[in-house]
Amino acid sequence: MVGHFWHFWLQNILTEGLGFAQEDDVERKLLYTSPEGWTVTGSADISHVFVPGYERPFLVDFKTMNKMQFDQSAIPDYVLKKWRAQVNIYMDMIHQTMPHDDPTVHHPMQCIMIVICKDTPHNFKEVVIDYDSELVDDIYLKWDRVWDALQNDYPPVCDCEPSKCPVETLYVPGA
Repeated sequence: MVGHFWHFWLQNILTEGLGFAQEDDVERKLLYTSPEGWTVTGSADISHVFVPGYERPFLVDFKTMNKMQFDQSAIPDYVLKKWRAQVNIYMDMIHQTMPHDDPTVHHPMQCIMIVICKDTPHNFKEVVIDYDSELVDDIYLKWDRVWDALQNDYPPVCDCEPSKCPVETLYVPGA
């Protein structure tokens, strides 16, 4: 419930209070269907936030953390990797759904991640995540491989480092 409050309150500040975003950009539903046939969906917290002094809009995403996590000197790498993957896919999905022949249409190529301490005292951190086309391509390639494996009813070929595969005990790689 705390996360819903923060999302609503901050979204309202950015739309109604500051006028940096439009209501249509809040909780924008995203859908992408790959040429191979798989689909991915998501919901951008705010897809286009226009900050004065910046030419392009930002994707804004809100994340809440408990005080113990928030007070760590740095956000753990595994958390940042997960966030980078999520918002890069969102930025790519936004880019793909926007008209490309209109020079007035801007695509968010950076995300401002607002990290919120949900415990008292409340506090905020800002993390800026750049669009990374190589990361997006890698994610889509992995999803292609999983889709292909599901369509053909066989496990994907494992390319993990030896003894670092999270599913190596579930099947024989390459079999």
